[in-house]
Amino acid sequence: MVDSKDLQILAILNQNSKFPTSFIAKQVNLKYHTVDSRIKNLFSKGIIKFTHPVFYLGNLKLIRLYEVIINLYQSDVKTKEEIISVAQGFHSQRSKD
Repeated sequence: MVDSKDLQILAILNQNSKFPTSFIAKQVNLKYHTVDSRIKNLFSKGIIKFTHPVFYLGNLKLIRLYEVIINLYQSDVKTKEEIISVAQGFHSQRSKD
């Protein structure tokens, strides 16, 4: 099961999957080892499959973004809904930027 702290971690990783674990821990108010364990658990559950850079041209400038690829197929319905809700929030936030 994914809880609210896991969703916060996923949200930060979605912004930049290369953020250091220490930075993420500070943002979500958890200890380094707890966040490290949670990220490993998200990988082992198949919620995070892998991370990769995504490129796009914006205003003729190359901007590098990191996205977290999330496997929804192996998640239960409640987890899928939570993940989709977070993703929709990022989409609307990016649309404003």
